[in-house]
Amino acid sequence: GVYLLGGPGSGADAMIEAVGAEDAGTAIGLDRSFTPITSEGMINAAPDVLLVMSAGLESVGGVDALLGIPGVGQTPAAATRRVIDAPDTQLLSFGPSTAGTITRLANALYR
Repeated sequence: GVYLLGGPGSGADAMIEAVGAEDAGTAIGLDRSFTPITSEGMINAAPDVLLVMSAGLESVGGVDALLGIPGVGQTPAAATRRVIDAPDTQLLSFGPSTAGTITRLANALYR
């Protein structure tokens, strides 16, 4: 039951920035990556979209279970069911597949 918010330097923040969006952890002023977050902190972050690792999404039981987590369920993302999942090996590592990862993320975010 410990949940982490990506934030600055997480790798995901760079991908989010590359598609023209803002990382919720960075927006609320986190100063390091993968910061443990409380339910109240998640509500305060108020993400419009939840970008999660595929394995993490599976570990909590899928989208419905994720949106049922206290704090997560009270976000704008939960209200619209905006959840994007990506394998951590794609989202957090940079290399030859980075352009494709950015394209897939942009398509999921803006379509």
